Amino acid sequence: MDKSQNELDTKTSQSKYGSHEFLLNEVVSYITSLQKTNSREDARDLRNNIPQLKRLRTDADYKDVIFDSKKSKQSIDMSKKLLTILKKY
Repeated sequence: MDKSQNELDTKTSQSKYGSHEFLLNEVVSYITSLQKTNSREDARDLRNNIPQLKRLRTDADYKDVIFDSKKSKQSIDMSKKLLTILKKY
């Protein structure tokens, strides 16, 4: 991806998306462009699961809901899966 912090700051400030969504789009586009085995599936997993993981974190931190061991395990498992994907690239 090879971008400096200043380049990313400029692009995110010009984007209609927030910085997190902008960076997610950049990472997904980068992985998709590599055309490696499973890169499209990996990009789809990132695109779908990162927002879901963010919602789980928001629920746990800011909402008045019970975040039980099942949801905790789901979050940990999803995080491990995403980290495995990111480390491949």
